Amino acid sequence: MAAATPSLGFAASVARLAELKKLWGKQPWMRPYRPLVLANQVSNRRLGLGEATCITEMSLMMASWKQNEFSDVTCAQETQTFFNCAAKAEAEWKSWRRIMRWWPL
Repeated sequence: MAAATPSLGFAASVARLAELKKLWGKQPWMRPYRPLVLANQVSNRRLGLGEATCITEMSLMMASWKQNEFSDVTCAQETQTFFNCAAKAEAEWKSWRRIMRWWPL
């Protein structure tokens, strides 16, 4: 029984085909159409590189809930601060979308 060969990644396959091209003098049938390096972002993701909005306020609200056994009465200030931040972020998002709707591409 033959020993199992380890599976090669795409980059290794392309390198092997390039070596075969040198040996046979033919063009390899598989060529990468993009550089074989990792990108700094995930494809199909259009989020900015900044911090998400209202994370600090949300974590303070949840910490207050945990300390006060999930009582809304004692955590009213933190809850209101979070809701104010969320409303402000939503208003900024809507105004930005209104501007970008008319922006020429």
